[in-house]
Amino acid sequence: MTKAADKKLPTTGTKTEPNAVSAAGRFGGALFDIGWRLGITVIVFLWGGNALDEKFDTKPWFTVAGFLLIIVSFVLIVLQILRKIPRSQGGLEDVK
Repeated sequence: MTKAADKKLPTTGTKTEPNAVSAAGRFGGALFDIGWRLGITVIVFLWGGNALDEKFDTKPWFTVAGFLLIIVSFVLIVLQILRKIPRSQGGLEDVK
């Protein structure tokens, strides 16, 4: 018979640490990706709408149209990024 102390018990945490780090890295990368895409979208459409309103003296219609384009862009950007995340992590990877 073998002693209980002689049996090797599985170590905890050593095999999951690289996965945890890479998952955190992917999450941070996704947040950065969302942030700069949404930021550029807001700047372009609101600035463009305001510039067109000033040029054609139509305030606030082009700005409102820019705002509506921002909302549509936000939805498309978030869906595009969610499709890259595996379904097991809350994403939409296998949705076409």
